[in-house]
Amino acid sequence: MLAMVKERLCKEPLFCARHTGSIFGKLADMNAENRTAYWRANLRLVALCLSIWFICSYGFGLLLVEQLNQIRIGGFQLGFWFAQQGSIYIFVALIFFYAWRMNRIDRQFDVHED
Repeated sequence: MLAMVKERLCKEPLFCARHTGSIFGKLADMNAENRTAYWRANLRLVALCLSIWFICSYGFGLLLVEQLNQIRIGGFQLGFWFAQQGSIYIFVALIFFYAWRMNRIDRQFDVHED
């Protein structure tokens, strides 16, 4: 039954990923080797971003707080700054970095949306 619904929806250009030009249609048209390489690059990027965020929020904000408190920026101890604002700024910067880098990966594997 699900196959019938899927087949019927695919006949409607509005619902079929192959007809809409979305990334899912382009991924479906890729060969298995390129698809695997694309997802490997995506997962590697996610792992890098999460590692950086973990190091900045947990490492700098909790584990290395005493050492970083020796340094003052704008009158505040650096360890306190990382615990309060730094990890949030790093997270926002990582969002922009992820979007920029993912666009480059999409273009590399020809699955970009524009």
